[in-house]
Amino acid sequence: MKPSSEQSRLGRVIENDRLMIGGDISNLIEFDLKNLLNNYFNLSGDVKLSVTAMKDCYLIPVSAPASGIKPFGVIK
Repeated sequence: MKPSSEQSRLGRVIENDRLMIGGDISNLIEFDLKNLLNNYFNLSGDVKLSVTAMKDCYLIPVSAPASGIKPFGVIK
């Protein structure tokens, strides 16, 4: 049985609500990413991310300014 347009719309609304990342969760993910990226780069600012629902996947761009890459001998 093919879903009706109302069912499809409801599915999209539910999915979009699920994607609404609250400030606390967003801050936690950014904190974790900053800790990870600090192992490889000399970060010079905050890590930022966003989550966008695509047709069949999620797009999660991450950005963070860095003043340099750490030498491989320093990576922990």
